[in-house]
Amino acid sequence: MKFSLLIVFSLFISVLVPQKLIPVEKNGKWGYCDQNKQLVINYTYESVTPFNDEDVAIVSKGGKYGVIGKDNQWKVKAKYAKIRFTLHPNEMIVSNTKGKYGILTIDGGKLLGFEYDSIKSFDHNHSYLVYEKNLCGLYNTKLKKWDLPLKYTALTFNEYGMLEAVNENMIGLIDENDYSSFTSSGIVMNKTRGNEQLKSINFEQWEDLTVVITNDGYNIMNKEGKVQLTEHTDKVIKKIDKEYYNSHGFKLPHNAKYIAGDVVYLETATHQVEQRILDEYKITVRDDDDILIKHVPSSKKYALYRDGQKVSYEYDSITTFNSDFVQGISYSGDERDVVLLPVTDQSTSKILPAVEDFESIVNYIPNAKDSTKEWVILMNEQKQQGIFDLASQKYVVPLKYEQLFIPFVESYGLALVGHTDDKFAFYDTQLQKQVTDMKYDANISMECIDEGYLFLERIGQGEESMRVLDMYSLKDRKLMDKKIDGYNITKRKEKGTVHFSNNNSGWETNIDYELSEFAPDNFAYYYLQDQGDGQIAIGFLDQKFNVLIPPKYATVSFHGLGNPYLRVTDFEFNEGIIDVNGKVIIPLGKYSSVGAMQDGIAPVEDMDGNTFFVNNKDERYIVKP
Repeated sequence: MKFSLLIVFSLFISVLVPQKLIPVEKNGKWGYCDQNKQLVINYTYESVTPFNDEDVAIVSKGGKYGVIGKDNQWKVKAKYAKIRFTLHPNEMIVSNTKGKYGILTIDGGKLLGFEYDSIKSFDHNHSYLVYEKNLCGLYNTKLKKWDLPLKYTALTFNEYGMLEAVNENMIGLIDENDYSSFTSSGIVMNKTRGNEQLKSINFEQWEDLTVVITNDGYNIMNKEGKVQLTEHTDKVIKKIDKEYYNSHGFKLPHNAKYIAGDVVYLETATHQVEQRILDEYKITVRDDDDILIKHVPSSKKYALYRDGQKVSYEYDSITTFNSDFVQGISYSGDERDVVLLPVTDQSTSKILPAVEDFESIVNYIPNAKDSTKEWVILMNEQKQQGIFDLASQKYVVPLKYEQLFIPFVESYGLALVGHTDDKFAFYDTQLQKQVTDMKYDANISMECIDEGYLFLERIGQGEESMRVLDMYSLKDRKLMDKKIDGYNITKRKEKGTVHFSNNNSGWETNIDYELSEFAPDNFAYYYLQDQGDGQIAIGFLDQKFNVLIPPKYATVSFHGLGNPYLRVTDFEFNEGIIDVNGKVIIPLGKYSSVGAMQDGIAPVEDMDGNTFFVNNKDERYIVKP
């Protein structure tokens, strides 16, 4: 009875588990065997593919391609020049013998007629990029309609993940979710200086907004591709020179980014835009007559007067700096000397400079909500810069750096300081000290800012690679012991948020998409390593920045959700297979060509030109005699 039950159970399992068929070759013809290496489909075809998730395979016979099921019956007869599976296992891109492309179901149902020069997969939402007479559009087989008509000269994703549509001499941004335009006009373009050449939208380093020109006027766009002004303006929007305005009687906040006429545009914490009138930031001249700026009699100079008496030194010009200080400027040839004079202290008979002997003094507001801090950026004749607190009369950043960048001061209290050799360090304005050595590039990675880390890039030393990232903890306010022996660390995007194609390499899939959709959950980051001679390798890290796959491969490709095998190549174009733990399955260079390993089998071609399939033990499938 036990034996009988075992037989019944085995039969039951065989019914539930689909039969796995593996391509095998003999004398130039292909068929399929089972996992026991027993021939199931005879050697009939000139070429075959593995069966996909819908249990169909593409085969060729008589120089034409068709589709069969596991019962070896035709689903689509062999009469086409080309057939390839798409992102959807029941849809295929097909070319007829006249060179025209269409889309069929795996049963031969027509989804898009054979009228087009080329068709390529576009996304998982059944959209296809269709070309005809040098124009392209997007067709959706599920909705049976054109997402975008055949009228564009190019559809491409830029480096910020925005879908750009090029039509004649204009560039438009398209919402990839519903393929509607982001702007009322549907056209966004930037022109390079000095000529009429169109260029892709560009964001400056550390910036999340940029100015764009539309056929309705100027606007401001964020990195999500959203224009921020409800109405375009015909006035030129340009980056605001806060140094100029804050030295000429205005007190602009730190987040003032652009100006058009008398309108100032502020960037909010969510990278949106608020509008203000410039005069709102004009410093009000004191309405009492205690201290006045007056022309010195019989002189071209100016001075401060109280009760008719001169109470300051003379200067070539005096202007309001803020509500507490005026700015005095003296010129001697090409040299310029700037001072700040306090005007709120009524107890002194003589108003002496609070800050003096500087070439430049710029109002800097570190935090609009904290009125106790009144900082200025100072620069002396030697071009050394520092940050000075007028309230405490102390330096926030000492006056000794030729280069001073402040994008991290507002949020993290970190100033990027440097000398003339383009090497930089972090200066902590709260700890009042330099917290790193002067050895980093200005390129600071904020990829892991949500996790509390900044990455500082430097030149590698000793056995390190050419470019190395040191990790800075914002919580601990110091460098960590951990480093990344490489550069350009990139965080894994959420599943479903990355597009299938980056459109920068012939509409092929990109590593951001594959990592997001297919990699195991512990794959959290990838990074690059410069190995010299133009060789850039890729590696992968877990959530704690431990190495999962070391950077020793030129390319790494993930193939399908739950697939534990990765196809890799080296810099000599050798191909191989590893698993997600880095174990070598098929050594690099053993075969002249290696395809993706799916369901434990991979197509290979040996050095003599023979093609066959191997399993995950690198064993060739040969039918038992």
